[in-house]
Amino acid sequence: FSGVSLIESTRATSLRFKTNGSNAIAIDSSQQVGIGTTSPASLLTLNHATNPSIQFQDSGTKVASINAEGSQTNIASFEGKKIVFATSTGSSFNSRMAIATDGNIGIGTISPTVLLDVRESDSSTWNASSNLPTLIRAYNTSSTTGAAAGIQLRTDNSGGAAAIQYIHAVNNSTNYSSDLVFSRRVGTSATYGETCRITNYGNLRFQANRGVEFHN
Repeated sequence: FSGVSLIESTRATSLRFKTNGSNAIAIDSSQQVGIGTTSPASLLTLNHATNPSIQFQDSGTKVASINAEGSQTNIASFEGKKIVFATSTGSSFNSRMAIATDGNIGIGTISPTVLLDVRESDSSTWNASSNLPTLIRAYNTSSTTGAAAGIQLRTDNSGGAAAIQYIHAVNNSTNYSSDLVFSRRVGTSATYGETCRITNYGNLRFQANRGVEFHN
């Protein structure tokens, strides 16, 4: 092989490199590479007794790392860099989701301004008789009558008690019918109750002895 230097194993055995008498890198007969192990289980396997990790540097400065530590796996950025997830259908990639340095998460934007910032450019005009454009979906796939998909809104007061409100879409038959139900944690108790609902027919329904209250 003119102009090529080779370290070659011609048998179905692994090729190993050692430092200080210990195995450092192994390449098995399937061309799988192990660092810290002589039995790689994938194309590249890293093994460490306490903290297996990969570090990325830019001109000698750590800018990102992936490591497994204790009960968690960490993907971290440094030097004020956000984490961006992207996909591609060709030679260039498109940013899909980002975690900014302040912890804000952006979907459809790499510059989120609130804790969860979801954006899309959709020129479809609203039409109540069609399948409407949707940015966020909470979907309960159960077909049980009375099953619901919901969102919880919660705050904790100075005494540590949780103030909780819910918004649910509740199916009520075997066809497309459902009600939009508002419920809450009842004050001074740990019980929950329905506040009101908008039925599938568009009627606003309150519980007995409840209704609209007007204030100055």
